[in-house]
Amino acid sequence: MEYLFSYGTLRERKIQLAIFKRPLSMKEDEALGYELSIQKAYGKYLLVQKSDNPKAVLPGSVLEVTPQDLIQADRYEGPEYQRILVPLKSGKQAWLYIAK
Repeated sequence: MEYLFSYGTLRERKIQLAIFKRPLSMKEDEALGYELSIQKAYGKYLLVQKSDNPKAVLPGSVLEVTPQDLIQADRYEGPEYQRILVPLKSGKQAWLYIAK
């Protein structure tokens, strides 16, 4: 099992059903050292960036996914995003999509 951190649409049940064909197990968590960027946006969505503030946290949810789910999520997020491994407040490491 892998972990995927989401602060946006991947937390929505209808999106999960469309991408993964099932609802995913998810718990609230926070990505450490990341924040939403006021300067960067993609359409109506703010993008995530590494923060200069060492105490920054990004609230969201950690989703339990399979390696195949990650491939589906990569397709959903598209080439504008890259998937990186980040530390979470819970102590887990999770994949997070950030803008390239």
